[in-house]
Amino acid sequence: MLSSLISLLAALPLEEGGGRLFLIIIVAVLPALLLGYYLWYIDSKREPAVWLIGSVVLGALVCLPVVYLKGILSSVLFSPAGVPVSLFESAVDTFCLDAVLEETFKFVAFFLVVFRNRYFDEHYDGIIYAACVGLGFAAVEDIFYLFRQPEWEVLPVLRSILSVLGHSAYAVLMGYYYSLYRFVSRTRRNLVFTLLIPILVHAVFNTLLLPFWGGLSMFLFFAFCVFIHRTCRKKIAIHLANDIGFMNENYRI
Repeated sequence: MLSSLISLLAALPLEEGGGRLFLIIIVAVLPALLLGYYLWYIDSKREPAVWLIGSVVLGALVCLPVVYLKGILSSVLFSPAGVPVSLFESAVDTFCLDAVLEETFKFVAFFLVVFRNRYFDEHYDGIIYAACVGLGFAAVEDIFYLFRQPEWEVLPVLRSILSVLGHSAYAVLMGYYYSLYRFVSRTRRNLVFTLLIPILVHAVFNTLLLPFWGGLSMFLFFAFCVFIHRTCRKKIAIHLANDIGFMNENYRI
């Protein structure tokens, strides 16, 4: 079904730059919109739209310096090719330039959103605000990625969809641990895990996509995706349940 959809896109007349730009934006933004809508829909006490939209915009904006810095660092670290050509260089690219750099910038954007935000008053709020930042980041990153592809193929489009799913998972974990720190226990562990866990999950996610694992690659990647999906669903359910208990306790529902 996916290959048929991509074949249909490839058959469309894209000689004009405007048509190609429109399709790139649709492919990059639509998965983020659908996933963002789902996370918003299950929220029992929804956040103001202006704050959610602002979070998306801020996530999109911090993607720009990340792309710029990654370009500079890649040219320095992977000279003269400018791209990783060995397993070690790929590991450096995956962990340092992708996981650490991206998650750190997204954490800064997320913190700017929730710091002194009077609407950030429930456990699930951490997840929805972090998700909006992450999905805004993923959409812009995918636009840059698809622009560099000479033609529409299955792998580039599939990669853009996986990117949205990945960034949403990292965001759920970031928001989960920050809400633990904010509302449950202000320990150093919860604060460190707010950034550390998304970095580690991001690094593993990208590492399993490297072309060095042979036949095990897809199996390991699929198993990891299932594990992360279940973990994120559990984290979401925990904070939604915490919010129900919080409302019962404070508002005598």
